[in-house]
Order: sequence, then C-alpha cells, then structure tokens
Amino acid sequence: MFCTSCGRQIDDGSKFCRYCGTPTASVPKPQNQTPRMQPRQNTRQTNASADIPTFTAPKNDSIPTFSAPKNDDIPTFSAPRGDDIPTFSSPGRQRIQGKSCYYHQSEPAYGVCARCGKPLCRDCCDSYGVSAGEYEGKFLCYDCTQELVQDNVVTLQKNYKTIRFRFIFFLIGIAIGVFLGCAIGAESDSVGAGIFFGIIFGAIGGSALNFFKRFFGDVPSFFAMTGSILLDIIIGAIRCGISFFVYAIMAFIETVAKLKDYLSYMKETSGFIESDSAALQNMNDYMEYTMVMQNNRGVDLETLMQEGGELYNNNIARMMLEQGEDQTEAYMRECVTRIAENGEIIREFAA
Repeated sequence: MFCTSCGRQIDDGSKFCRYCGTPTASVPKPQNQTPRMQPRQNTRQTNASADIPTFTAPKNDSIPTFSAPKNDDIPTFSAPRGDDIPTFSSPGRQRIQGKSCYYHQSEPAYGVCARCGKPLCRDCCDSYGVSAGEYEGKFLCYDCTQELVQDNVVTLQKNYKTIRFRFIFFLIGIAIGVFLGCAIGAESDSVGAGIFFGIIFGAIGGSALNFFKRFFGDVPSFFAMTGSILLDIIIGAIRCGISFFVYAIMAFIETVAKLKDYLSYMKETSGFIESDSAALQNMNDYMEYTMVMQNNRGVDLETLMQEGGELYNNNIARMMLEQGEDQTEAYMRECVTRIAENGEIIREFAA
C-alpha cells in the first residue's frame, strides 16, 4: 500500500509511514486510485508541529522555596581559650635547669669529673665511679679515662724499652760468666766443678756491677799488717776468697731476682695493655649504648640489638639485656677502677 501523505509505498499492515511518520490505521485503503502527491514541505511542517513538546509551568504552591536558617540555628565556631589550645612538644632535648651532663645533654648534672671537672649525669657517675686508688670515691669522665689508658700505654712502652735493653745486657753478662766459669771448672777435669763455677760466674755476670762494686770496695781490708809478709799474704788471700764467695752468693740471689723481675714485668706489661684495652673497649660500648638509647627514646633494647641495628655488636647492650642495669654499672665501675690502679702500678714501677 501507499502512504496517503508522502505517496511512498509501505508494507501492508503498517500503522505508520516509515518515511514521514504519518499514521495509516485510520486511513482507508485506496481502491484503484492513483495516489495524489503532496508537497513534502507542507508535510514536514505538519509533522514538526505535531511533535513539538509543550511545557506547563508549575503552580505557585508547587514551586520549591528556600528558607534561610534562623539566627539561633546557624552553627558558630568558638576559638579555644589560651589554656585549652593544644600544644605539641617535640621529643628532642629537654631543657635542664642548671648544668647538664657533658655527654648526655638531656640529663641534669649529678657530679663532676675529679680530673677535668666535666659535669656528669647520675648514670655517668654510677658507671665511671672509682672504688680504689688515687681517685677512690670520685668520678672520672669518659675522656679522662681514655687519657689514662693512653698514658698507661705510653709509660708501659717507654719502660718496656728500658727493661728490654737492660735485660739484653743482663743475659749477655750471664752468658759471659757461665762461659768463664765452665772454662775454669774444666781445668779440674770435673763436670761438677764446671757446673758449679759456671753457675757462680754466671750469677756474677748477671749482677756484675754490684758484685765488682762490693768486692773492690773490700780490697783495702784484704791486707793485714802483721809484720810478716807471708802471713799478710795468707790472711789477704783468705779474706779475698771469703769476700769473693760471699759477694758471689749475693750476686746469685740478685741475678735470680732480676731474672724473675724482668720476665714478670714484661709479662705484666702485656697484661696491663690487654686489661686497659679491654676496659676501654667496654667503656666505648657503654658510651655508645647510652647515646643510642638517648636518641631512640621509646624504642626497646631488643629492637636496637637486632641484626643491622645500632647496638647489634655492642657488648654492654647484651650485658644490660642479660644481667640487668645494676650488674652492668658495677662492671663498668670495676673497669674504670682497674684502669686507675694499673696507672698507679705502672708509674710507680722503677724501670
């Protein structure tokens, strides 16, 4: 069939023309009539006017209105008072009334170093107190303890050189004396005599200066004025032999004592250096421990001792964790006392 408006052919049974949109339901089906063509311009105007939407304004009672809040409903902001204003305190150093510790600025001073006068906190005083020696009952700071160790090492090295030089000549004297004694004893064709004279002359060689000083000091007393030359010679020979053996025995005792002193001092020297070095290392660890704990307030010790932490290889931190604060501080006082005592022994030793 054909559209009655635009004249185009459309499917039978269509309710609207697919070209111009004119409804076809009420239009009678044409019978043997040629559709009359209408101008497209008028058709478009008709369709356009039929499709234009219309707007109906709402009534006055349906128009939404806005009511401003009343004065008593308006929210207001009240600034806090001076005493209510929250404040923020940084976890930095606290202000201390009076002097603060030279090493721990956030701690008040409790005492002073007996050597240089630096102010020390309670923790430093508890740890660096001296219980014996020149500074007994006083406190030493970390720097002064280090200086004591350095002074001890310098004195030990100086004395050690002197002792070693004397010890070398001491051994040379013994060797010469043993050689001469064995040579004299060999003339008697007796092994026992050779050993005896070797020991006696070796002892004399070890204390040769003291032996000859004593022996030659008694030479004038060897001569007797009896009026008989033969008798005077006999008496002189007897006195000479007695003096020789008496002073030889004294030289033997002195040589043995010197040998013991030399060996003991050289052994003690190494022991003092090791002892002071170990004590100083513990003090270094303790100072590191206190500084790390001060800079990491609120962090537990176990966290700081974990692998890669600031106290991972710190012996004092481990002792604090295993033995407690009291035992560790007692150990530190022992280290400081040991350094002070070693210094006195070293300085009093007559090299």
